[in-house]
Amino acid sequence: MKETNRLKLSNWQLFWHYSIVPFILIIPITNLYFVFQIEVTGTYTGVMSTQEHLNIGLPWLIPSIILAIIQYRRLNFKRLNRRLKPEEFKSIAEEAGKEMNWTFMKLTKDYAIAITGFNWASWGERITIIRKENEVLINSICDPDNRPSVSSWGQNRKNINAFKKRMNTIT
Repeated sequence: MKETNRLKLSNWQLFWHYSIVPFILIIPITNLYFVFQIEVTGTYTGVMSTQEHLNIGLPWLIPSIILAIIQYRRLNFKRLNRRLKPEEFKSIAEEAGKEMNWTFMKLTKDYAIAITGFNWASWGERITIIRKENEVLINSICDPDNRPSVSSWGQNRKNINAFKKRMNTIT
């Protein structure tokens, strides 16, 4: 993750992270299947024309592409250009975790992985923070081990800002 600056997820977590995209693609795929039946096999028994199926199905490609791009970009780490000592890093993570009710899965002098529980805004988030030599990498996404969620209603931004706020108090 340090080299790619992207969060690494298991195959199952990636499946759930991107699951909204194939869900939205059901509409255009179904309509393209009907177009195939009309134009190629001649077995279509419905009442809509090829053009009507294309008019209904193809616009759904736009939100699916946009959501795929959004989900892809959410796996990128945010770079915080700040050098932290190992003990400062761990202390800042612990303080931010107390403020934001994080449950740490792993917490060392060089990285932290925490989760939050369910609240009215989200099913939970996963916060990953990595201390590098001259910078800190941070990412907060909807918890990939929990139910899929398209939006955290600002919780991911709050998690990142809590760490940044604590980090800025260190001189």
